[in-house]
Amino acid sequence: MVGIVPRLYSVVYGGITISDAASGYALEGPVLPRFRYRETSWSFGVVVYGTTQENLETLSAALIAEFQKPRQDLTITLNNKTYSYSEAAKTGYEMAPSIERDAGGPFDSMLTREFSCSVSLTEPAILASDDGVFDYSYNHSIGPDGIRQLSLTGIITTDGTLAAEAQYEAKIAAIVNAVQNAAESGVTWTEETESRGIERFDHEMTFTRSYRRQLYKDSLSAFNVEAIKFPQLAVAPTLIYEANAIPGITRPVELKAQYSATVDAGESTDLTGLWEAHVVPLLEAFAAEVATIYSTDPPITQEITPTFDPTGNSISGFIRFVAFGPQRIFAITIEEEVAAVSGALKIPVYGVSPYERARLPGVATAKASIIVTASVQGEKAAALAAANSLSTTPAGNPPGEELTFDSYRLLSREEAGQLGASGGGWSLEDERIAFVGPNYVGDPATPVTTCVLSRIYDYDKDPSETIPDGGGGDTGGIFTRAR
Repeated sequence: MVGIVPRLYSVVYGGITISDAASGYALEGPVLPRFRYRETSWSFGVVVYGTTQENLETLSAALIAEFQKPRQDLTITLNNKTYSYSEAAKTGYEMAPSIERDAGGPFDSMLTREFSCSVSLTEPAILASDDGVFDYSYNHSIGPDGIRQLSLTGIITTDGTLAAEAQYEAKIAAIVNAVQNAAESGVTWTEETESRGIERFDHEMTFTRSYRRQLYKDSLSAFNVEAIKFPQLAVAPTLIYEANAIPGITRPVELKAQYSATVDAGESTDLTGLWEAHVVPLLEAFAAEVATIYSTDPPITQEITPTFDPTGNSISGFIRFVAFGPQRIFAITIEEEVAAVSGALKIPVYGVSPYERARLPGVATAKASIIVTASVQGEKAAALAAANSLSTTPAGNPPGEELTFDSYRLLSREEAGQLGASGGGWSLEDERIAFVGPNYVGDPATPVTTCVLSRIYDYDKDPSETIPDGGGGDTGGIFTRAR
């Protein structure tokens, strides 16, 4: 005779075990599961057996109270198959039980009561292809400037071992890398925003990240520095030196590059280190790059000033620099003056008018003064070289030539000694050099020197004829016939 194999069905939810009449709670009818990936529900009937009416009420109240508690452990045993869901073990979460009395059923009596119960729950994304990453999606847009922007959203669950946020930290880098390469490979992206929505017990989280294609480097040592966020860099001329706006010389242009960036919260105690290690070298390189627009010569840094904001965790500052031409000239002034004396001597004589004068030949002179003042970036030698390059020799005949007359003109011994040797014209008579500086300005300090170069020229006219003294005495010179 074949024995009857008993059904080993039971449901344990929280502190209630539902199995047979002896336990006070017996399963009635089938235990019906509904499975969907990450979504599971169980439905079953329960008959409460009381020994007395009071005992029935007590057992029923306990069952109802337990099935009003969410997130309790659930174990279903169907013969030799067991389904176990536990929030602590991360095998199931968000357990949502429900209970409803079946009034008028066959087991609804003085000592028994029938209920319909169900428990729905969520399971982690444990497929090998998911490994805790349930889903993610991305979209990217391209603005009028052609710069791509990327947004990424997704859901990550516990994997049965790690909590959801720990899973996120372990997996997000690979996800981001795959998405960025799919959107546009071979470029650098900078993160703009990140948000995390974490379920109360860290079994599941949603996330959103946004990125923007990075066009300019964060540092000379690395294109992207994780600690530096949202860097802004702009440059504009602040001063164009007009004092030396002369042909052939490039005017210096003073420029100011403004920088600002937010710093990752992990770097809040080392703002100065970021500034020195990354920002200052970048600003200096940027200044050199911009200066090529104005000159082939490297720029001169006048000032680098940082601003640190530990409350806002940001750094900002500027570099002020000057782009020069080859001579690095700040300012130039050129003064030229020519003074001529005709050489006519006026002697008072008696005549009809008391203002009559006799005009006798005398010594005619012409002097030219040229003063060049040059302010340059550099030491004295640089200032003198600039002044020398801009100093000129007087050209042409001096004024007053028309005041000479057809008579004799006495020349000095020195002038006479130059006749025939100089060939006439302008000759340097006196030169003086004065310096102001070098004065050191800016940070880092650079020398600025001013040179004042003063030259005096004398004019002599090469004679066409030389005759000896015709007056019978030593005149101390020679006479020449004026042209």
